[in-house]
Amino acid sequence: MSSSRGFTLVEVLVSLLILSLLVSAMFMVLNVGDTAFNLDMVMLELQQQARQAMDAMVRELRQAQGLTITVVDQNSDRITFSTIDEADISYYRDTNNDRLIREYPAGVTKALANNITYFKCVLVTPLLTIQLRAGRTLRQRPMAFSLTEKVRLRNE
Repeated sequence: MSSSRGFTLVEVLVSLLILSLLVSAMFMVLNVGDTAFNLDMVMLELQQQARQAMDAMVRELRQAQGLTITVVDQNSDRITFSTIDEADISYYRDTNNDRLIREYPAGVTKALANNITYFKCVLVTPLLTIQLRAGRTLRQRPMAFSLTEKVRLRNE
């Protein structure tokens, strides 16, 4: 008589329960990692855009003369200045699309950065303070990156 024994129903169910717990735990770990990666990538994108826009703006503002700041609303200003070659350049926040816009020559615009939620300029001669905030929501989490730059105007 051969006594070949198989698994009982209880053993199979316990094994499936343990396997499903392990798979669920692995899924939760991977989900946390994916969420952290996506949040970090969005923050990196916000930082890069804000810094690149600020650097481009500051480079031109150091040569500014005839600077004027117009308050658009509580979250946005428009800064217009002339350079040494007398060209008028404007920077402002497009409040409809949350973009930082460079306008030069008049009527020709270029978006420098997206997701810009705040843009303010304060002039206390010869120092211009620029505040810029980039923000976005990802998976119901608001994310923001603020940048402040002080520019000493050479030609004011």
